[in-house]
Amino acid sequence: MKKILLTLALAAFAMTANAQWVLGGNIAFDHNGESTDEYSDKATTEFTLMPKIGYWLNDNMQVGISFGCTYDYLRNYTGDNNNDHYRSTTQWSWNFAPYFRYNLTSWKNFTVFCEAQLGLSITPKSSWKNTALDTDGEGNTNAFALNFDVTPGLNYALTDNISLDVYVDLLGLYYKYEATTTNVGGVETTDYSHNYGLKANMNAQPFLGLDMATPAMVGHLTLFRVGFNYAF
Repeated sequence: MKKILLTLALAAFAMTANAQWVLGGNIAFDHNGESTDEYSDKATTEFTLMPKIGYWLNDNMQVGISFGCTYDYLRNYTGDNNNDHYRSTTQWSWNFAPYFRYNLTSWKNFTVFCEAQLGLSITPKSSWKNTALDTDGEGNTNAFALNFDVTPGLNYALTDNISLDVYVDLLGLYYKYEATTTNVGGVETTDYSHNYGLKANMNAQPFLGLDMATPAMVGHLTLFRVGFNYAF
């Protein structure tokens, strides 16, 4: 019995000694601005930070968990000398996503990989303000989203322990389920949506469960994300 326990202990130590843990994450920033004339000004800003911890099962397969947050802001102003129409929205989302990465091929310091992740996003109540002819007032929104996506990327090894990632979201595939609850004047409504396909074909979706004709936060595609890895 002692020999069996000793063998198991040595095996566990060997696995730990050869383990390749990874700390890192990725960051994405996107800003779209539009000004058609002196009475029209629209801008959306999105910022995402996703730290991660991973473990290499072998030379080509890595599993791990990423977690972090997304900040969204929309400003939409139009005027006609007589009336001003303005909407501003600020929203935070908290994200959690287990992932699996597989290295497809390598050449010198470059490695092409594909990463699949199952993401969970929770958006606490966020407020919005609206000043327009028929929609003056304030409200709040909260949301829950579940998504699965597969994204290709390129890794470049700076040293044996440090490397950089570029995720090509433009070529990724995705599925997303979202439930959004909006409260306006004490009246709550909940909208449900299912979206899937090639990320390059993503259409802008209302982020606050409001009508598309109403200036509201919209989801938009970030073409690339940059990541950092430290292996130990």
